[in-house]
Amino acid sequence: MLTWDKTLLLNILEQYGRFELQLKELEKIKLERRVFAAPFSSSLELHVFCDASTTAYAAVNDVREQMDDRVHTQLLTAKTCVAPIKTLCVPRLELCAAVLGGQLSQAVKEAINDSHFPNPKDRFTSDPRLD
Repeated sequence: MLTWDKTLLLNILEQYGRFELQLKELEKIKLERRVFAAPFSSSLELHVFCDASTTAYAAVNDVREQMDDRVHTQLLTAKTCVAPIKTLCVPRLELCAAVLGGQLSQAVKEAINDSHFPNPKDRFTSDPRLD
């Protein structure tokens, strides 16, 4: 076992060098992410769910697509934030979560800004319970 300040053996340095070169090759791989089930759906909705607690707040963005008698849903984005050190009341943190949800929704709308898709309707849901 090597300690933190020991010099690495030559064979380990060579293995790391090969590994580092392979990592750079990963940048060349492109994967398409298919979000929508069909190019022309009868209805497209973005559902944003927001919630907060005294320690963190979060927002999740899903897409709901209606195609004839079938419904397709998929998680698009999610983001969490740790609550500030300065203590904030839960209603204010709920508002922070709602702002975060609005930002996620706007980012998704900009990303799918395409003439093939209808302008999606927004559906925002928050948890306003004040326990």
